[in-house]
Amino acid sequence: DHCSWHVGIYAFSETNYTLVASTGTSLIHLEDGVPHMESVAAGAYDYFRVRVEDPHSDLSLVVTSVSGNPDLYVSHLHTRPNLTHYEFLANTTHKDTVYVSHASDAMRDCTAPGDARPCFFC
Repeated sequence: DHCSWHVGIYAFSETNYTLVASTGTSLIHLEDGVPHMESVAAGAYDYFRVRVEDPHSDLSLVVTSVSGNPDLYVSHLHTRPNLTHYEFLANTTHKDTVYVSHASDAMRDCTAPGDARPCFFC
């Protein structure tokens, strides 16, 4: 079984950032084995997806601002998490982190065998 988590990055002003996801002890980069470096225009979102293959793995998402102020929205229910549709939010300045424990209700719900809810998108 696997669980898809969707990540939205929102920029209040033009923003450059890096994004890294990890599960358990193994590091999962969202693109080509390196932190994903992106730019997003003011008032816009970028979207990503990370799969959790092992139901015993925790999920950590870290967005680091190079310039601007990105906010991190994370969901296993919504494919386009945003200001009104998310399960986890991090919106501090410069470095935002979302951590989802494998023991949390959200992770258990998402990785449950036979779960009919829309968290399996792959």
